[in-house]
Amino acid sequence: MLKTVLKEIGISASKIQRFAHLSQPFPCTSLKLTLLHNMCYNIIQYVEYACSHRFVTRRQKVDCNDKKCRFSNMHNAEEHNCINTCLQSMMAAQGLVMDTDNNSCSGCLTNGTH
Repeated sequence: MLKTVLKEIGISASKIQRFAHLSQPFPCTSLKLTLLHNMCYNIIQYVEYACSHRFVTRRQKVDCNDKKCRFSNMHNAEEHNCINTCLQSMMAAQGLVMDTDNNSCSGCLTNGTH
């Protein structure tokens, strides 16, 4: 499922290969992947530097396509009791480190901390 989501947001086949192991169940990811279809959520892509700091490079909403989710493009447009009948929150964002840099980030280089 994760491979499909990555393809949908335009991540290249070579980068998908780097994350192929995520399709195998392991504790933190397998639970999250079973919930992804229930609610809208954001995928946040990061670059991670040698100093361990991460910076967002891209953010994209994944739509659950549920008419009872107020964040979905499929949300019921007709007048209805949205607050009581529709999902009012998104699932926690899913972060992916897409690139790594062997250098420290600019802040650490400037401060001389790493």
